[in-house]
Amino acid sequence: MNLLKWFVAIVAVVAVIVLYNRYNSQQNKPEPVDDTSPTPSIEQDLEQVLGRSIADDADKIELVDGENKAIVTKESQDDGTMISVLADLPEGDYTAYLSDGETAEPIGKLSEVKGGYILDTTVSLDLSSYSTVQITSANGVVLQGILE
Repeated sequence: MNLLKWFVAIVAVVAVIVLYNRYNSQQNKPEPVDDTSPTPSIEQDLEQVLGRSIADDADKIELVDGENKAIVTKESQDDGTMISVLADLPEGDYTAYLSDGETAEPIGKLSEVKGGYILDTTVSLDLSSYSTVQITSANGVVLQGILE
């Protein structure tokens, strides 16, 4: 009879330990991470960093190469075509060009602002032949893409 009491006591202690561990592990569970929040687009990221909005109806392209990124927009105006560049680039001097594949025409130097670089310029070039946008530094072409 004494052996039966010891057996019941040991089973009871093991049951209490198991229940305690289960309860304790449920209490210390980390909160689930909400992975459903969307990653901001390059456009949203640049708008937030540079504090400027990009017109929804403008023709635009995203230029990305590693950490370097930019959005170039084009809008027709009475006196030509407005080209805007919003860029997140390392510190340096940058110039934007329009290229036809053989020649590159400079359209302006990017101005450094808090968080990146911007350029707003009106060009009178025939953009049907100058469709490639290049952003260059002293080391060469940093970003480029086709502006449709």
